[in-house]
Amino acid sequence: MKYLLVFVLFSLPIFASPRWIQNYSYVKELQPSSSTSNKEFGKFDLDEDIYRTFYDYDLRVSYKGKPLPYIRRTKQVNSGKVGKVTPKVIYSKSTESGMNYVLELPNIPSNSRLENIDITAVDFFETTAKVYLGNEIDVWKVNKEAFIYKYNNDAYSDSLNLKLDTDYYKYIRIEMEYKDKISFESVQYGPKDMVSHIEYKETIPENKIDTDLQASQYYFENETAKPFSIIRLEFKEEDYNREFTIYKMNHEREYISYQSGTLQKYKNSKFSYSEIYLSDTISSSWKLVIFDKDSDPINLTSINLYQPKEEVIVKLPEDWDGKEALQVYYGNEYASLPDYDTSSFYDSSYNKFTNFDLQEQIANPEKTWSIFEPPISIWLTRLIFILGLLITAFYGFKILERWSKLENTKIQ
Repeated sequence: MKYLLVFVLFSLPIFASPRWIQNYSYVKELQPSSSTSNKEFGKFDLDEDIYRTFYDYDLRVSYKGKPLPYIRRTKQVNSGKVGKVTPKVIYSKSTESGMNYVLELPNIPSNSRLENIDITAVDFFETTAKVYLGNEIDVWKVNKEAFIYKYNNDAYSDSLNLKLDTDYYKYIRIEMEYKDKISFESVQYGPKDMVSHIEYKETIPENKIDTDLQASQYYFENETAKPFSIIRLEFKEEDYNREFTIYKMNHEREYISYQSGTLQKYKNSKFSYSEIYLSDTISSSWKLVIFDKDSDPINLTSINLYQPKEEVIVKLPEDWDGKEALQVYYGNEYASLPDYDTSSFYDSSYNKFTNFDLQEQIANPEKTWSIFEPPISIWLTRLIFILGLLITAFYGFKILERWSKLENTKIQ
């Protein structure tokens, strides 16, 4: 018996199944789009089915049973207009080493960002410049350094280009080591890369006041397991400052504390809502507790949930013909994060991808349970460990019993 136990314990790694596909509960086919623009890299979006049923580390992309390297990234879409505005110079002053300017910018479309400033000058020059941006004069949020010039053979002729590459700010301060006259002709703007989201509008549940906690409590059942990581709240009140705690439901159907913070809004705020950014995605039932203390409860009027969309960039196999489908497997909570070499994914020359579309989710037909794979292997290991302890205790008792008999014989 004991020899058999030792053999099983040392043989477990040998029997590990090579058929990794059998450990995943779900599969979707990936169909390539009608036109194949790049046979080296493909791209597809994660959908709600996958968010609802995968465990973050268990996503696998496969072709003919072989896993393919991939990266996940937040999906961004170019959203915004292209154009230019004329800045107003509201301050200019000569210093010992150069000139200082403060520019005021007109408003630009909300989903656009600042790209550069076009400058004109009469003489040839080169200079360094410090650039500050902010929405209030002398409250600068962004600092940059730039090198601007005008040379005889400069391709821009009289027009120079000072890169901004930042979100919109109302004021720009420029400190440069050049005293001759220059003009700021225009500020160009372009589309902002916006994060794409899945949005869910929630029904506001009843506010269950907890008099002991002096808090408002809102319970969200989330029966369809919607995944979300951003909560947007609107209240009837325009001015508030309240602490909150988010609770999520665990596998034992108990609410556990997940994240705490402060909901804050002031009158005349730019936004009509407050947002909570969670440290990770929640897809279970959850509870929002707002601590009112001795103040009256604030009245929740709207709540929306958001999940940033992600896209997957996958390295396509060399033998892929451009037409066959790939497979996406998920639903294995015991899978670990794959460790692929993805250095080639960030080569700037790869900016085109073959787009793939996810098909309907189906139960993995090759899903099987193996005694050498979790969760069965976990319980098997525990059982073997307990049996080992019992066997050790049994033989230990036998040895003690025999030793006791020998001692009694010596005494007699």
